[in-house]
Amino acid sequence: MATSNQGMDYTIVAGADLSASQYCAVTMAGAIAATGQTFGGIIRNKPLAGEHGAARMVGVTPFRAGNAVAVGDYITPTTSGIYSLIVSHVIHSG
Repeated sequence: MATSNQGMDYTIVAGADLSASQYCAVTMAGAIAATGQTFGGIIRNKPLAGEHGAARMVGVTPFRAGNAVAVGDYITPTTSGIYSLIVSHVIHSG
């Protein structure tokens, strides 16, 4: 079930056709965010190249996942902007 509530969205200009990428990870430059790239938010609409899009930076929003995700799982965007589980991770603190 998709859900959404109040949050902070910002406007991006799509650098490519993002009409098939709703709820995928994007950069602040309007491109699909891949693993290792700076994450800007989740694209919430379907902009074509050069059109304005709404990206959710803070708050609750649906996102596209390539596999099942459970509470507490660590995820990262793949090259297509769809989220995938991080199988191995190290947490640094201090």
